[in-house]
Amino acid sequence: RLVIEPANARTSALYRRWRELAAERGITVRSAATGMSIAWPGLVVEVLDAGAAAAEGRVARALVARVRLAGQALLIPGDAPPEQQRALAASGDLAASALRVPRRGAADALDAALLAAVRPQVAVVSAGRGNRWGHPVTAVLDLLAGAGVRTLRTDRHGTVTLTPADDGWRVATSREPAPER
Repeated sequence: RLVIEPANARTSALYRRWRELAAERGITVRSAATGMSIAWPGLVVEVLDAGAAAAEGRVARALVARVRLAGQALLIPGDAPPEQQRALAASGDLAASALRVPRRGAADALDAALLAAVRPQVAVVSAGRGNRWGHPVTAVLDLLAGAGVRTLRTDRHGTVTLTPADDGWRVATSREPAPER
């Protein structure tokens, strides 16, 4: 059992208690490092950006990982802000057949450069049903649709399960949404 945490230093009492509980349960906790790769039989987790604490006046960088499983890849960009997404897009190979859309599909959640670099077949937006912010926003959904990406939304589809298949991902959801976009 392993937890990979962002490189950001934590000092809160809650965090210290979480670390104590992890140790009591024999769970290994490792700080992420950019370029780190962890492999299990049939599964590889690559840390593309370890994240960083926010400097004064700057947005923190998120932990960004790519998971490779059975010939498919899923990019998990955390809550990466737009400038981090653009830097990732310019940094090299980000190709993944699935994308977890950052920041619940907020107005600046997905940079076009990141989407072009990833080239996913399917994207998952994790947003609460009826959330007060209206996430995901139409602009993000339009960006995904314009790129031909099949988009699944937890606010409409419920739990989304992706299972790797030879030609992409098999998708299962816990509910069928009402016809919309």
